[in-house]
Amino acid sequence: LPGDNATKTWITAVSSRTQHRVLMGKTVEGGGIVKWLSAGPTDEEIAGGDSGKFAGFKDGTRSQARFNNPIGIAIDAANEWVFIADSGNHRIRLWDRGNNSVSTLAGGPDPGSSDGEGSEASFNTPISLALDPAAATTTLYVADAGNDCIRKVEVIRDGENIRALVSRYA
Repeated sequence: LPGDNATKTWITAVSSRTQHRVLMGKTVEGGGIVKWLSAGPTDEEIAGGDSGKFAGFKDGTRSQARFNNPIGIAIDAANEWVFIADSGNHRIRLWDRGNNSVSTLAGGPDPGSSDGEGSEASFNTPISLALDPAAATTTLYVADAGNDCIRKVEVIRDGENIRALVSRYA
C-alpha cells in the first residue's frame, strides 16, 4: 500500500477455512493494527485508530489498545477470538470480539524464552500464528523468531477468565 515518507503500511492476511474467506489487517510501521479489512461495505477498526500510528502497549477496549509492530494474526473457528502476534512487545494478544476488548494472552515486556502461564511465559519477537483445527482445546502455534523455535499456547476458558499455557513445541 502506498504510504507517506514517514511511515510504511503492510497488509497481513489470514485465511479462514471454515468460513471460506480471507481476512486482512492493515498495519502501520511502528504502530498498531489500524483497520480490519472486510469484504463488506465498510472496514472494521480493531485498535488504535489515528493514534494507532504510534507504537505502544496497552490493553483495553479496541480504541484504547496499542500495539508495537503486530505481524501475525489467527482467528478461531467461531470467529470470536482474533490472536495477534505483537512482535515489538514480545506478547501474544487477544482481541475478544464478543466483549470488544484487547488483552495480553501471554508474554511480557522483555524478550525471553520461558515457558509458563500467561505473563510468566516470554517470547522474543513472535511473528506468525497458526491454530490447530484438530486439537480438543484452542491450541495456537507461535513462530518465536528471536528464539528460533515454535511455541505451543493452549488457550483455556475458565468461565469468564481466559488463560494461556505456553510451552516449547519444536
